[in-house]
Amino acid sequence: MKNIAVTGADGFIGKNLYFYLTSNQNLKVFKVTRDTSAADLENILYQCDVVIHLAGANRPIDPVKFSQDNVDYTKNIVDIIGKLRKKKRFIFASSIHVDNIESDYGASKKEAEELLLQAQNSELIDLTIYRLPHVFGKWSKPNYNSVVATFCNQAILGKELTVLEPSKELKLIYIDDLLDLILNDISTDENHQTFRHLQCTYTVTVGELAEKISTLHLGLKGAKVGSTGDGLDRALFSMLASIYTPLELVTDVKVFRDQRGAFAEVLRTSESGQFSFFTAGPSVTRGGHYHNSKVEKFLVVKGFARFRFRNIVTLEEVIIDASSHSPKIVQTPPGWAHDVTNLGDDELICFVWANENFDPLHPDTLTFPIVE
Repeated sequence: MKNIAVTGADGFIGKNLYFYLTSNQNLKVFKVTRDTSAADLENILYQCDVVIHLAGANRPIDPVKFSQDNVDYTKNIVDIIGKLRKKKRFIFASSIHVDNIESDYGASKKEAEELLLQAQNSELIDLTIYRLPHVFGKWSKPNYNSVVATFCNQAILGKELTVLEPSKELKLIYIDDLLDLILNDISTDENHQTFRHLQCTYTVTVGELAEKISTLHLGLKGAKVGSTGDGLDRALFSMLASIYTPLELVTDVKVFRDQRGAFAEVLRTSESGQFSFFTAGPSVTRGGHYHNSKVEKFLVVKGFARFRFRNIVTLEEVIIDASSHSPKIVQTPPGWAHDVTNLGDDELICFVWANENFDPLHPDTLTFPIVE
């Protein structure tokens, strides 16, 4: 069991880190916030093996707060650790802006780094410094934490995204990637880097970022999504979704019904086809067609179905039975006519994926009898 102190635990990164670490049963996490008294801070630091120092001022109204929150508070923590005479593992959230001599924020972070490097030389702490770029993710504040949060908020409010320098490059890190790095660092007892090299970052221009967020937001609220499973797109899509409540993300599905049952498109994608479902009553057969190019995958989620196939050239026939009790994926190769019959006494429900979105002008669905 390791005891971890997280300063700035009510902030954007701190809040995410606190909940992330408390899910690990081998860690006990102590929150340090602006409301933590001096006595409580000293007691927490005494108990803890690791200090993760996130507290600080980003955009205070009074510039004096840069020195007070970023430098003086860091010195206070170092002084307490010095009195305790108990060496601590120490992780500090600094900034890539430390080299910007015109930035009060960067200068204060640089001064805090120097204090901590002196403490490491005095063997008070085992130090790792993270020079963070723009960090984004759930719970970040618009017009405060990063431009990503600002753009996401503007998109959700239906406003035009404010792009002042479209060609300016930004370096970003997603909150979950940062949390994984921190957990790895506090779980490793040897070979600590004084300056942590961040490999899990994204480089993007402001204009590209705005375009991505606008497109991804359309996919979040609409029936068609783009690439959302990996990289920066995945992270941005997740952040956009985190701003909404579950009720706000509910979307209606248009269902088409006839004597055979129901059919509905669930989701279209820009790169990987579409997802749908259909139902069929007892003894009902659906289909009786083939595709020249389209490929489909079927999964029975309720009931018992018989899939019949017929090669349109050789007239070879294949029968495949599938049910929800023994799930299997049944695929339709191009050039094979197919239909589906409900063999059960209850409603059949079948999930369908197609590798392309349905185009009513070019449906690629041609009638062909399965059994003469």
